[in-house]
This record gives sequence, C-alpha cells and structure tokens, in this order.
Amino acid sequence: MCQSILILKRPFFFGLALALLPFGASAQESSVERDLYFWGYYEFEFVLHKDWNILFKNQVRLNENVSRFDYTAIDLEIEHETADWLRLSATYRYNLKNDLEDGWLNRHQVRGTASLRYEVDDFRFYNRSRIQTGVEDAFGVAEVSNNDLFYRNRTRVKYSITNRWDVFGYFESYWRLGARAPDEGYIFRKRYGLGADFEVNSRESIRFFYVMDEQIRNSRPSWRYFMGFGYSRTFDLN
Repeated sequence: MCQSILILKRPFFFGLALALLPFGASAQESSVERDLYFWGYYEFEFVLHKDWNILFKNQVRLNENVSRFDYTAIDLEIEHETADWLRLSATYRYNLKNDLEDGWLNRHQVRGTASLRYEVDDFRFYNRSRIQTGVEDAFGVAEVSNNDLFYRNRTRVKYSITNRWDVFGYFESYWRLGARAPDEGYIFRKRYGLGADFEVNSRESIRFFYVMDEQIRNSRPSWRYFMGFGYSRTFDLN
C-alpha cells in the first residue's frame, strides 16, 4: 500500500508543481488575470433502482488566493443508466455568487447531460456532452440572458493503480451558443484537470484534484487555478 501511494504522489505532485509555475509569474503579466482558488464539495448519491439514481451535491469555492468566499452551489440531479456505456441526466442547480461589484447574486441553472464510457483493461475512457443554461436573478429581478447558453464537452481518462487508488486527467471546452461579447470567440472556456480518487470503502470515496481554467477573451485573458477536495457517499435505497 505504501509503495502504491508513493507511485501516486510523485507524478501527481510533480505535475502539480509544473502547473503552478505560470501562476507564480502572474505578477509580471499584467495583461492576464490570474487567481488561485480552493474548490471543495460533498455529494450524496441515492440509488433508487438499478438504472435510476438521484444525486445531491454541494460545493464551495474560495478565490483571491484562497482568501475570499466566492461561490456556493447546490445540485439536484436525476440520472438514468440507459446502457452499460451510456448515462443520461437532468440537473437543477441553485448557486450564490459573491460578486466584487454587485454583491450577492443568485442563479438558477438547468442542465441536460449525456455521458459515454468505455473500458480497456485498467483504463476507463469517458466523454460527457452537456447543454447548460440559466436565469440570472440580479437585485431580486429575474433576467433571462440569451448569452448564458453553453455546450460543454469533457473527455476524461482514468487509470486504476490499485483496487482503491485511481488517477485521472481530462480536458473540457465550453462553447457559447448564445450571443457573444465582441472580444470572445466561439470557445468561451477551456479546462485542464488531473487528480486522484481513493475508495474509502464500497460506499465512500474521496477525490483530490487540480484544475487550470482558461477563459478566452481577446482583450484580457483569464486563468484560474483550482486546488480541490471532494467527498462522495452512496446510499442504496433499492
């Protein structure tokens, strides 16, 4: 077990150190916005039937170099395992953002997702396609925004080191489907992530992850760096 943890730590934290190098030089790149975040979550999955699940998830994010509360969200999702290789889900999300200029803002978001899975030996390959939209409630007045409509695609590869340890990496792109700002392209955001999952027992697992998030704007690009931790618990209501 100790040997497997060492195998995990070396490439994981070496890659993490390399990923943080651009952030360390951010003070000399005034044309690029950079910030370090903490991203934490817990989630509970309720198995209603062999093909149907309900997921409850709560997450928080701290920004300004992990010194300021930025965001919290609650997800309620229903998922159907249509086949061994296909899962379909619908999600309602409520989130609360601490905006620097406008204060506390609310958002009600709806998502539709299709996830594909394929396994080869100790490797698992995933592709997730998602349509996402929302309603912004600024200062208590709901405003439907035609530019808050995105198509998101994420490709992830996971490798099993032991029966309890997995490592993974992924790439995700956000495509804006609605109206775009003058300085934006069709791809609004890109994310690059890596991490590790540890199975505590058959019902519980924890995740450590690191994400680089690039918002693509011609006038002022933005990079966010997330250090994250998550906890998952499954309840079988069958």
